[in-house]
Amino acid sequence: MCSDRLTGGPQDAHARKKVLVPGCGRGYDVLLFASYGYDAYGLDVSRTAVEAARVLAREQGEDQSKYPLRDDRVGRGNASFILGDFFNNDFLSEVGDAGPFDIVYDYTFICALPPDLRPAWAKRMTELLKPTGHMICLEFPLHKAPALGGPPHGLSSSLYKQLLAQPGQSVRYDENGKVHEDSNGDLAGNALVRVMHWAPTRTHEVGKGTDRVSIWQPRTR
Repeated sequence: MCSDRLTGGPQDAHARKKVLVPGCGRGYDVLLFASYGYDAYGLDVSRTAVEAARVLAREQGEDQSKYPLRDDRVGRGNASFILGDFFNNDFLSEVGDAGPFDIVYDYTFICALPPDLRPAWAKRMTELLKPTGHMICLEFPLHKAPALGGPPHGLSSSLYKQLLAQPGQSVRYDENGKVHEDSNGDLAGNALVRVMHWAPTRTHEVGKGTDRVSIWQPRTR
């Protein structure tokens, strides 16, 4: 897993790295991170989603055929599911000393948000990530025209760069909903910078040829 390589991986059961998956839905990604030895926290504003994720964890969380352990010596991390608002600190009381996080993982989360919340999404990521941490984004859907609306809203790799260069600041869009390229390239003090970017070799059929994976870290590192 790319996140394991970038963060050094969990060292042992007593020093596990912590992952946050906002908008976790049924929690598949949370269970996968736990199988790699991370303590993984799935967050969702939907009570139905959180309850479904907890059921899935009970039924499949330790199923070796679905979520095999990466390393028997490290063991499986904890998979926890929290009902809460990503933009509000209240959920952190259920996380304890886990936050800020070593990894924050975004897949089909930003694309589900109204566009006017995107600057707040970027700022919030900087607040929840450790100075030594990484944010992983599965950029989707890049094939969809932003003018079609959503959710899911059509995105672009340029949009991620604009938002994370100036977290919390609004970005400009053209008449088709595409983000304007920022020519000055200035980075805010709390910016996240992209350190890896590639096209996945495996993805859902609808995203083949367009999906991308990006990994980000705080500028101050």
